[in-house]
Amino acid sequence: MRAYRLIGAPRSAAFVHLRRYLRWKNVAFTEKVADRDVLAGEVKARMTHPVLPLLITPDNQTISNETAIVDAINTRHAEPNLEPGTAAGLYANCLLEAFSVKWLSPAAQAISLATDRDSFTRDVSASVWSHSAAFDQGILAKRLVRQIEHRLVRTGFDPVNPLYTETALTEFLDALEYRLQRGSYLFGDHPKSADIALSAPISLMPSRTFVDLPARYTGVQRWLMNMMEPPGRRPSGERNPISLPDSVYPVIRFATRSFLTPARETVEALSDWVASHPGKINLPRTFGQSSPEGKHRRQTELTPDYYWLLQGLIDTASRETLPGERAELNKLDSRNPISWKLERDVRYENHKFRVNPVANATDSGDQPVPLMFRALDRVVENSRQTRVLEALAAE
Repeated sequence: MRAYRLIGAPRSAAFVHLRRYLRWKNVAFTEKVADRDVLAGEVKARMTHPVLPLLITPDNQTISNETAIVDAINTRHAEPNLEPGTAAGLYANCLLEAFSVKWLSPAAQAISLATDRDSFTRDVSASVWSHSAAFDQGILAKRLVRQIEHRLVRTGFDPVNPLYTETALTEFLDALEYRLQRGSYLFGDHPKSADIALSAPISLMPSRTFVDLPARYTGVQRWLMNMMEPPGRRPSGERNPISLPDSVYPVIRFATRSFLTPARETVEALSDWVASHPGKINLPRTFGQSSPEGKHRRQTELTPDYYWLLQGLIDTASRETLPGERAELNKLDSRNPISWKLERDVRYENHKFRVNPVANATDSGDQPVPLMFRALDRVVENSRQTRVLEALAAE
């Protein structure tokens, strides 16, 4: 049987994540770094607008997008099982995977770029034409790094002024260290897919960036080494329902604040846009985030692919559960609140959509996470009428 073929970019957390995931799933595969020769030849022949990483299956099917590849592998290879055994565990696992894709990966990349730009540029040079002269490769690599830097700034992580990123990453690593000092992995004694997803971007960060990782975070360092174990060692596939460890809740709360808040803003803006543009099938690629007058707020762009990550959370939270499992899920909701107001502006400024979110607490206090599903339901209902999201999925 032919092996899977994985094509990815250098210094890509998604590429590292998928390599580890395939190894933990006992899946045979070959890997290749996508320089421009590969993109112009093998990849362009399969996809007009490729999105790396890219997986070519043994039956010659092409799958793009990190989340889609993980779902496809999990569907084709159920064993060994890398999913938690309870509804609350599945929900937390799905949340942490989405958080890794949309927040942790760009944050780690921004820190790597801010810490050692020369080393980052050398690694990225593998993405330029292999037959170019060394001088031309250096120019092209620097140009590519500037493009990466511009994308990071647009998503809220500025490598030139990394204070916000450093502060937020320190808070996250403190929460992760708190959990890993009390257990080997996030949800117990066996690694799950969330462990693999979170370990990939952290392992790409230089050991000594804004903080001395090996000295300050011994639990995280031990966990990273465990996630890099050779293919001979495999999890035993724990399936018995268990409660979430109390020490993992700080990690879940940080992921909720960092992922669900902008995801909710995007979904609401997307829902309003679809409702106000009936019959249109061209969806804006991004929604810019603007601040109210007199208030400072980081400028970011919120992408519509939040919808697909949120849909996984919806499916997980709405699946049939046993009474004990539902109680554990309700416990997760009650211990993991998020606050917001549903009202905010969507304006069209300078050929861009601008979203003015209001993420303050409501008059009635904190609203639990499931209430944000109402906004997603609006998007789903509108998409049935306009087919906007179906068109997005087909691109």
